[in-house]
Parts: sequence; C-alpha cells; structure tokens
Amino acid sequence: RVLGSNRVQLRLWRSKLMSQIYENDKDLKKEKIIAKVLEEKWRCELYKAPISYHADYFAVDKQRVKSLLELKHKQDIDYKFLISKSVQAATGVMIASMFKVPYIQAHFNLEEKLILYKVIEHKDFSLYGPEIVHTKNNNGRKLKNGKFPYYDFVLKIPKSEFVRIEY
Repeated sequence: RVLGSNRVQLRLWRSKLMSQIYENDKDLKKEKIIAKVLEEKWRCELYKAPISYHADYFAVDKQRVKSLLELKHKQDIDYKFLISKSVQAATGVMIASMFKVPYIQAHFNLEEKLILYKVIEHKDFSLYGPEIVHTKNNNGRKLKNGKFPYYDFVLKIPKSEFVRIEY
C-alpha cells in the first residue's frame, strides 16, 4: 500500500534527520573507533541503535542483545565525577530494562586512549542525583547575570565507580 510505505519513508527520513542534528560525522567517526575497541575487549558486535533509544549501540553476542550502550566523548576525563543527564540515562535504563539487558554509559577520550564505563541502574538515580545544573540548551545564550537560562537534572557519578579500559 502506498500510504504505508510513505509512513515508513517518513519515519526513516525523520530518524536520519534527527541523527544528523545530534550526531555529526566527526562524532560518528570517534564513536566507531571506540566501538571497535569495545568489540575486541568485550568479544561482541556493536550495532547502531535508533536515536529514540537514547543510546548509540546494541552490544550483541550470539544473535542476542547483551546491553544497550551510550558513548560520550569527553575532552578531559581528569575529574572526580562524571556527569550524565538524568532524563537521557533514565530513558536508556527504561528501554534496556524492556530488553532485560543493562544500560551502559561509556565516557571516552581518544587522545588519552581511555574508556571509562559503568552500568547505570535505577538505584544510581537516588545515589548520585539528580542534581540541578545550568545548561546551554539555549544556543549558548546567557542571561544578563552570566548564567545560562535553562536547568537540567544530572547524575554526578564518582569516577571511581567506572571500569577503566586503556587501549
């Protein structure tokens, strides 16, 4: 049916458009490098996840989804805490729980050849947040007082909670 195929085309187009907004070619190249490293370390295959899943990849082993993975490039990982947006993490945890698999956030720095990852669980939301922070969601515009006009809820997770991979 023509109507059905148009809907499918519209969904595919919208999905592609959204991924272009949130993921540029430079970011995707960085993610692919890290994905290859993790495939070797974890002995699995990583497949790109739909953008609506709030994750970048599915980790698959023997035709079964083993985890949902979000990759985050960090310019500097030399902090005591790593920050994750609460709503994004909560959505990822919820979707992963539907598949009965863990939701993993991996923060990486290509220059340092370092990956830090952690399974984000429901209990993490009460242990590490949510904290309210100012965010730049308004195209970087600031108010007259120098603060950003939007707030966001984040998880502030100690770096010691993450597993370290050097490659």
